[in-house]
Amino acid sequence: MKKPYLSFCLFCVVFTGFAQVDSLSVSERLSTIGPPKHEIISKSRQLLLQDFKAGNKDEVNRTLRYLATEIDDEYHTSLWPPEQLLFAYWLGHYSDIILSGQMRPNAVRYERGGVHPSDYVLFIALRNTIKENDYEAIISDFKSMHFTPDVNEYLTLLLSSLLEMESDDKINEKADRFINDYPDSPLLDATKKYISTKMKRSDWAFDMQMGGGYHWASGTITDRLTQAGGIVMGLNLMYKKMIFGLSIIPSFGRTKQDIPLPNGYEYPQNLGIDITKFTLTLGYTVWNHKRFSLSPFAGVSFNSFGNLSDEEKKDYPEWENFKIETSKSPVFGFDFDCVIATMKIPNYYYDVSNMESSCSLGLKVAYYPNLIANFRPNLHGQTLFIGLSLKASYYNLKKAYP
Repeated sequence: MKKPYLSFCLFCVVFTGFAQVDSLSVSERLSTIGPPKHEIISKSRQLLLQDFKAGNKDEVNRTLRYLATEIDDEYHTSLWPPEQLLFAYWLGHYSDIILSGQMRPNAVRYERGGVHPSDYVLFIALRNTIKENDYEAIISDFKSMHFTPDVNEYLTLLLSSLLEMESDDKINEKADRFINDYPDSPLLDATKKYISTKMKRSDWAFDMQMGGGYHWASGTITDRLTQAGGIVMGLNLMYKKMIFGLSIIPSFGRTKQDIPLPNGYEYPQNLGIDITKFTLTLGYTVWNHKRFSLSPFAGVSFNSFGNLSDEEKKDYPEWENFKIETSKSPVFGFDFDCVIATMKIPNYYYDVSNMESSCSLGLKVAYYPNLIANFRPNLHGQTLFIGLSLKASYYNLKKAYP
């Protein structure tokens, strides 16, 4: 009996000792820890906003130094990169801006991960105030410091971009001019990556089209079938100027007379006949100028003449085994497209859209030089299809200067 009793007493003593040590240790440690950094960042940003509105540059400068040396680390960022740059402009620290473009590109780029400011109040106040009250003075100030022409141009361009003084297209136009005028500038990469938002289409794209048209035929096929209107539906996959196309072009004609068919069947006169062409093509854009493009194509067409659907066969049991073999024929033609409208597709996760869509009005001309209908006897002919369609194209976008 003594051993279990002694073991129990020893356990209680040891457990109590650990509990006391842990409790005291955690309590003491917690008492030595100050406020969390995210609270310090939030209060410091309020202080910066207050001093900025009061025009107190010395206090703003002191707070910025404190945040940079005591608070910011690999897990915490007290200012958004545009805020850092606008404060540098306002304080006249132009060398820091130049250095950030030459040596520290991360200073003008938002890195994911870690703790970041939770609002944009400070940035909005900086942008609006500097834009309304200080823009001209700041430009005059750094231009009086005898920087090289490329530095002056970069400082002007970056400030205009941060303050949204001009449209994105205008900023991109000026960035292109800077890139062409100063190819050896140490600020070239920063201009490409952090000022220019110019996008270009990637090599791959796809489109969908829907429209209608008319078939003009010749040859023996016209002795038995009327010429007909129809629709066109298509999908295209594009790589650079190459176009891989799949089109379905059904037409709706009628029989001019009784038509003998294989296996003893017969189409009566004035019967509606669906002729469907499944077309696989390879095309190439030979001309593309602003809104207009011309793309010849060639391929093969699989042609179905008047086969009954499963539902129709239920209504006519005697036609259960009826089938007309699909014929094949070459096809040649071209697409002529005119872009009506282009729009960026919004990206709800990033500021920059990465997809573009365009709507085009297209003229499609397709020539089938040897169209065969496997009747009895077989009918041959040539068919020209001309149609108009609306085409929706989708392109991935990427930065023009990666």
